[in-house]
Amino acid sequence: MIEGDEKRWYFLRRDGRDRSIAYMAEDGIITRIDVFNPRGTKARVRTSAGIGVGSSRADLETAYGDRLKLEAHPIAPGVQWVVIERIDAGGIRVVLQDGAVSALFAARGPALGYPEDCS
Repeated sequence: MIEGDEKRWYFLRRDGRDRSIAYMAEDGIITRIDVFNPRGTKARVRTSAGIGVGSSRADLETAYGDRLKLEAHPIAPGVQWVVIERIDAGGIRVVLQDGAVSALFAARGPALGYPEDCS
């Protein structure tokens, strides 16, 4: 576990595998799965359009075209983010930093808009 309280948890797998994936749970239900590149790892997860951690802004623009509406990240100056795929009450959000995707996460409900872990 990285952090948590009785209602919200943010954790990595206990078996130490896939260290590039973290899980957010609220009231015992996983509401978000984050993909990033911690030291010494490389995330292999990709969206249906082939976007993953390390993809460039140009890759995003090619994959999503006019649907790409980057916004300023609410708590990280110089960082942008965008929901690139929306499915019902959930979707996939991409974080863009220094011209490349630094993280992406799949979430549902309010967790899709949390700018940090378990807001």
